[in-house]
Amino acid sequence: MTDRSYRSLLLNLLRQDNLDEATFLRNLDETQRNATGTPQLWSAKAHIAHRAYWTQDFVFNVRAILQGQEPVARSESDDQINARIFERQREQSWAQVQAESQRSYQELVHLIEQLNDEDLMETERFRAISDGYPLYGVILGLCYEHGQEHLAQYYSDHHQLDKAIEIREMCVERILRADPPLPNWLQANFLYNLASFYQEHGLLDYADVLLQRVCLLAPELQERVLRDPHMSKLLERTA
Repeated sequence: MTDRSYRSLLLNLLRQDNLDEATFLRNLDETQRNATGTPQLWSAKAHIAHRAYWTQDFVFNVRAILQGQEPVARSESDDQINARIFERQREQSWAQVQAESQRSYQELVHLIEQLNDEDLMETERFRAISDGYPLYGVILGLCYEHGQEHLAQYYSDHHQLDKAIEIREMCVERILRADPPLPNWLQANFLYNLASFYQEHGLLDYADVLLQRVCLLAPELQERVLRDPHMSKLLERTA
């Protein structure tokens, strides 16, 4: 009998993300692997270290809540943390960063395997890290989509936009084909983020089509579309 639980869906998507990372790493040459990058142009190592850190941070916070504790309050902004992660990876070897990435993935898988669908659909218990969204939605955004965005960002920054588009589109396609089906609001958010990616790279016709789908799926997001400064090029064209 097929397991149609949210837990199974999350594990399958995260497994695919891990395979995507493995493919990404396999396609790098030695120079690309050893590059440390700059704050303006991240290296492959910087992106992998970033992915690993935020996955570990999420696992740590969920575990704290499950144990009846409050997540540790941050004294740094996200930008400050990201800068610290970047500087740290410059001192790490490729093997260290890769090992941390796999460790963070295994820790996330182990955590999700301990949760049931009631936990994953919870909105109040994890409010400190979920802002009132169900936990499964946070996992999909932070641990799946966020990771995919960084693989795509590397390619777009290194003049391989076709590969970046392929990653971003497949990321969303998996969400739209999910079984069990994911709610309209979540599908619309993934489509919206893909539309933003298209807009950023001047693919305005594609962005326009997706924004229409977003407004049909989740009319409550229409105001967000109209106010989003990242959509300014598209809004000016259609005004």
